[in-house]
Amino acid sequence: MNLFSRQIYLLAILLFACLSGCITSLDTKTDLDMANAEKVTCEVNGKPFEAVNGEGLLALDFVMADIEKAEGAFVLTVYAVQLSDDGGALAVGFKLGGEQVTDIQTGDTFTTWTPITEGSSHYKGVLGAVEKRPSVNTDEHIFKASSNHTRKVSLTVTEFDPVAKSISGTFHFEALDDENGTEVVVTNGQFQHVQWGDEAEPVEEE
Repeated sequence: MNLFSRQIYLLAILLFACLSGCITSLDTKTDLDMANAEKVTCEVNGKPFEAVNGEGLLALDFVMADIEKAEGAFVLTVYAVQLSDDGGALAVGFKLGGEQVTDIQTGDTFTTWTPITEGSSHYKGVLGAVEKRPSVNTDEHIFKASSNHTRKVSLTVTEFDPVAKSISGTFHFEALDDENGTEVVVTNGQFQHVQWGDEAEPVEEE
Protein backbone atom coordinates (compact mmCIF):
# COMPACT_ATOMS: atom_id res chain seq x y z
CA MET A 1 0.00 0.00 0.00
CA ASN A 2 1.58 3.27 -1.08
CA LEU A 3 0.34 6.01 1.21
CA PHE A 4 2.32 8.59 -0.73
CA SER A 5 0.03 8.78 -3.70
CA ARG A 6 0.59 11.54 -6.26
CA GLN A 7 -1.89 13.72 -4.37
CA ILE A 8 -0.16 13.49 -1.02
CA TYR A 9 3.27 13.79 -2.64
CA LEU A 10 2.31 17.08 -4.28
CA LEU A 11 0.78 18.29 -1.02
CA ALA A 12 3.99 17.54 0.84
CA ILE A 13 6.03 19.44 -1.74
CA LEU A 14 3.66 22.38 -1.43
CA LEU A 15 3.95 22.33 2.34
CA PHE A 16 7.72 22.21 2.21
CA ALA A 17 7.89 25.07 -0.27
CA CYS A 18 5.49 27.21 1.72
CA LEU A 19 7.16 26.58 5.05
CA SER A 20 10.64 27.17 3.64
CA GLY A 21 9.77 30.28 1.65
CA CYS A 22 9.26 33.87 2.61
CA ILE A 23 5.59 34.21 3.52
CA THR A 24 4.53 37.69 4.49
CA SER A 25 0.78 37.23 4.79
CA LEU A 26 -0.97 34.19 6.24
CA ASP A 27 -4.55 33.50 7.22
CA THR A 28 -4.74 31.55 10.44
CA LYS A 29 -7.64 29.60 11.87
CA THR A 30 -8.08 30.93 15.37
CA ASP A 31 -11.53 29.43 15.90
CA LEU A 32 -10.79 25.88 14.79
CA ASP A 33 -13.10 23.52 16.61
CA MET A 34 -10.69 20.78 17.54
CA ALA A 35 -13.51 18.60 18.83
CA ASN A 36 -14.85 18.27 15.29
CA ALA A 37 -11.60 18.48 13.36
CA GLU A 38 -10.49 15.71 11.05
CA LYS A 39 -7.69 14.15 13.06
CA VAL A 40 -5.50 11.05 13.23
CA THR A 41 -3.34 10.22 16.25
CA CYS A 42 -1.33 7.16 17.25
CA GLU A 43 2.07 6.02 18.43
CA VAL A 44 4.59 4.72 15.90
CA ASN A 45 7.14 2.51 17.65
CA GLY A 46 6.24 4.35 20.85
CA LYS A 47 6.64 7.84 19.41
CA PRO A 48 3.60 10.15 19.15
CA PHE A 49 2.09 10.83 15.73
CA GLU A 50 -0.56 13.48 15.13
CA ALA A 51 -2.11 14.98 12.03
CA VAL A 52 -4.95 17.51 12.14
CA ASN A 53 -6.70 19.22 9.27
CA GLY A 54 -6.77 23.00 9.30
CA GLU A 55 -4.07 23.26 11.95
CA GLY A 56 -1.12 25.61 11.73
CA LEU A 57 -0.43 28.85 9.92
CA LEU A 58 -1.31 27.51 6.49
CA ALA A 59 -4.45 25.69 7.63
CA LEU A 60 -3.75 22.88 5.18
CA ASP A 61 -4.99 19.30 5.21
CA PHE A 62 -2.77 16.65 6.73
CA VAL A 63 -5.55 14.03 6.87
CA MET A 64 -7.13 12.79 3.67
CA ALA A 65 -9.53 10.10 2.53
CA ASP A 66 -10.78 8.82 -0.78
CA ILE A 67 -13.02 6.02 -1.93
CA GLU A 68 -12.93 3.83 -5.00
CA LYS A 69 -15.80 1.66 -6.12
CA ALA A 70 -16.11 -1.24 -8.50
CA GLU A 71 -19.02 -3.56 -9.16
CA GLY A 72 -19.73 -5.19 -5.80
CA ALA A 73 -16.69 -3.70 -4.07
CA PHE A 74 -15.29 -0.56 -2.47
CA VAL A 75 -12.03 0.57 -0.89
CA LEU A 76 -11.95 3.51 1.53
CA THR A 77 -8.41 4.79 2.06
CA VAL A 78 -7.57 7.07 4.99
CA TYR A 79 -4.08 8.47 5.37
CA ALA A 80 -2.37 11.15 7.45
CA VAL A 81 1.00 12.87 7.12
CA GLN A 82 3.31 14.29 9.76
CA LEU A 83 6.23 16.45 8.63
CA SER A 84 9.47 16.47 10.57
CA ASP A 85 11.80 19.38 11.27
CA ASP A 86 14.49 17.87 9.04
CA GLY A 87 12.24 17.93 5.97
CA GLY A 88 11.16 14.31 6.11
CA ALA A 89 7.66 12.91 6.30
CA LEU A 90 5.85 10.04 7.99
CA ALA A 91 2.54 8.72 6.69
CA VAL A 92 0.16 6.43 8.57
CA GLY A 93 -3.08 5.06 7.20
CA PHE A 94 -5.34 2.18 6.39
CA LYS A 95 -7.60 0.73 3.75
CA LEU A 96 -11.10 -0.43 4.61
CA GLY A 97 -12.74 -2.64 2.01
CA GLY A 98 -15.87 -4.64 1.36
CA GLU A 99 -18.87 -5.06 -0.90
CA GLN A 100 -20.84 -1.90 -0.02
CA VAL A 101 -19.64 1.04 2.06
CA THR A 102 -23.15 1.29 3.53
CA ASP A 103 -22.60 -2.15 5.09
CA ILE A 104 -20.28 -0.53 7.65
CA GLN A 105 -21.91 -0.15 11.06
CA THR A 106 -20.88 1.65 14.23
CA GLY A 107 -19.26 -0.92 16.49
CA ASP A 108 -17.86 -3.06 13.66
CA THR A 109 -14.37 -4.43 14.22
CA PHE A 110 -12.16 -5.58 11.35
CA THR A 111 -9.10 -7.78 11.84
CA THR A 112 -8.40 -9.38 8.45
CA TRP A 113 -7.70 -8.45 4.82
CA THR A 114 -8.96 -11.17 2.50
CA PRO A 115 -10.46 -11.44 -1.01
CA ILE A 116 -14.20 -10.78 -1.12
CA THR A 117 -14.58 -14.03 -3.02
CA GLU A 118 -12.07 -16.70 -3.91
CA GLY A 119 -9.89 -15.48 -6.75
CA SER A 120 -11.17 -11.88 -6.57
CA SER A 121 -8.75 -8.95 -6.78
CA HIS A 122 -11.05 -6.96 -4.46
CA TYR A 123 -10.64 -7.25 -0.71
CA LYS A 124 -12.69 -6.94 2.46
CA GLY A 125 -11.56 -5.98 5.94
CA VAL A 126 -8.72 -3.69 6.90
CA LEU A 127 -5.09 -3.18 5.89
CA GLY A 128 -2.76 -0.89 7.84
CA ALA A 129 0.36 0.76 6.47
CA VAL A 130 3.06 3.22 7.45
CA GLU A 131 5.73 4.85 5.31
CA LYS A 132 8.67 7.11 6.12
CA ARG A 133 10.58 9.26 3.66
CA PRO A 134 13.79 11.22 4.27
CA SER A 135 12.48 14.15 2.24
CA VAL A 136 9.20 15.30 0.76
CA ASN A 137 11.11 15.96 -2.45
CA THR A 138 12.01 12.34 -3.16
CA ASP A 139 10.30 9.10 -4.12
CA GLU A 140 12.76 7.15 -1.98
CA HIS A 141 11.57 5.75 1.32
CA ILE A 142 13.31 4.70 4.51
CA PHE A 143 10.65 2.06 4.98
CA LYS A 144 7.24 1.18 3.57
CA ALA A 145 5.57 -1.33 5.85
CA SER A 146 2.22 -3.08 5.70
CA SER A 147 0.12 -5.22 8.02
CA ASN A 148 -0.43 -7.51 5.04
CA HIS A 149 2.95 -9.06 5.89
CA THR A 150 2.13 -9.65 9.57
CA ARG A 151 -1.63 -10.31 9.60
CA LYS A 152 -1.78 -8.29 12.82
CA VAL A 153 -4.30 -5.47 12.54
CA SER A 154 -7.49 -4.30 14.21
CA LEU A 155 -9.81 -1.40 13.48
CA THR A 156 -13.06 -0.57 15.28
CA VAL A 157 -15.60 1.89 13.91
CA THR A 158 -16.91 4.17 16.67
CA GLU A 159 -18.93 6.52 14.46
CA PHE A 160 -20.10 6.18 10.87
CA ASP A 161 -22.32 8.47 8.79
CA PRO A 162 -22.69 7.40 5.13
CA VAL A 163 -24.73 10.51 4.33
CA ALA A 164 -22.14 12.96 5.67
CA LYS A 165 -19.41 10.59 4.41
CA SER A 166 -17.70 10.67 7.78
CA ILE A 167 -16.02 7.96 9.86
CA SER A 168 -14.34 7.76 13.27
CA GLY A 169 -12.70 4.89 15.08
CA THR A 170 -9.68 3.29 16.71
CA PHE A 171 -6.93 1.11 15.29
CA HIS A 172 -3.65 -0.62 15.92
CA PHE A 173 -1.44 -2.83 13.80
CA GLU A 174 1.99 -4.29 13.30
CA ALA A 175 3.60 -3.72 9.92
CA LEU A 176 6.60 -5.12 8.09
CA ASP A 177 8.66 -3.81 5.20
CA ASP A 178 9.34 -7.08 3.40
CA GLU A 179 12.18 -5.52 1.39
CA ASN A 180 14.44 -4.32 4.22
CA GLY A 181 12.94 -6.12 7.21
CA THR A 182 11.87 -3.00 9.12
CA GLU A 183 9.17 -3.74 11.69
CA VAL A 184 6.80 -0.98 12.79
CA VAL A 185 4.29 -1.16 15.63
CA VAL A 186 1.39 1.29 15.53
CA THR A 187 -0.59 1.56 18.78
CA ASN A 188 -3.30 3.71 20.38
CA GLY A 189 -4.56 4.80 16.98
CA GLN A 190 -7.59 7.07 16.75
CA PHE A 191 -9.21 8.83 13.81
CA GLN A 192 -12.10 11.23 14.13
CA HIS A 193 -14.58 12.83 11.73
CA VAL A 194 -12.55 11.84 8.68
CA GLN A 195 -14.54 12.69 5.56
CA TRP A 196 -14.22 11.42 2.02
CA GLY A 197 -15.47 13.01 -1.18
CA ASP A 198 -17.14 11.58 -4.24
CA GLU A 199 -15.85 8.23 -5.37
CA ALA A 200 -13.09 8.01 -7.92
CA GLU A 201 -13.49 6.34 -11.28
CA PRO A 202 -14.50 2.66 -10.94
CA VAL A 203 -11.52 0.38 -10.57
CA GLU A 204 -11.16 -2.54 -12.91
CA GLU A 205 -10.31 -6.03 -11.72
CA GLU A 206 -6.84 -7.10 -12.78
